[in-house]
Amino acid sequence: MTLGTYTVTMLNGLSAAASGLIVVLAFVIVQSGSHGVSQQDRSFAFKAEQANNAEIAEGRLAHTHGTASTVRALGSRMVRDHTSAAAALDVVARGEHLAVTSSLGAANAQQLQRLRSLHGQAFDDAYVGESIPEHRQAIAVLQHEIAGGSDLALRAWARRTLPALQTHLSLFEHARRAGR
Repeated sequence: MTLGTYTVTMLNGLSAAASGLIVVLAFVIVQSGSHGVSQQDRSFAFKAEQANNAEIAEGRLAHTHGTASTVRALGSRMVRDHTSAAAALDVVARGEHLAVTSSLGAANAQQLQRLRSLHGQAFDDAYVGESIPEHRQAIAVLQHEIAGGSDLALRAWARRTLPALQTHLSLFEHARRAGR
C-alpha cells in the first residue's frame, strides 16, 4: 500500500482541520479549569504519552525500513493514528496542567534501537511481533483508566482512543498470521 498524492493531500487537509479543532478544544478545556488530577491519572497520562511517542517513532521506522508492504502500511498507520491520539492527549494534559513529555521512556528507546539494528524479514517479524504485546498492554492501561480514573477528560480520551488500539492489535495479529 502506498500513499498517493490525493491521499497525502487529504491527510494534510485533515491535519489542518484537526489542528483547528484541537486549538478550539484546548481553549474550552483550559477555560473549564482543573479540579485536581489524581496520581493514577497523572501516571496514566505520562505512560500514554510515552507509548504514543514510541509508536510514532517505531511506525516511522517501519515505514522506511519495512520490507513487506503490509509492514510499511502498518508503520504509516501507526504514525497517523498515534500522532492524532498524542495531539488530543496533549490538549487534555495541558488543560489539566499536566507536564507533557516527548520522551519514549528507557524501555521504548531500547526497543527502538534494537529495531534499528534489524533488516529485512528480521525487522518485519520483530516489528509485528513486538507490536502485539505493546498494544495489548496499552489496551489494558486504557481500560484501567476508563474503569478507575478520576479525571473525566482523561477517561473520555481513553474511551475515544481504545477502539483504534483494538483495531491496531487486530491488524498486527492478522499480519503475524499472514507471515507479516
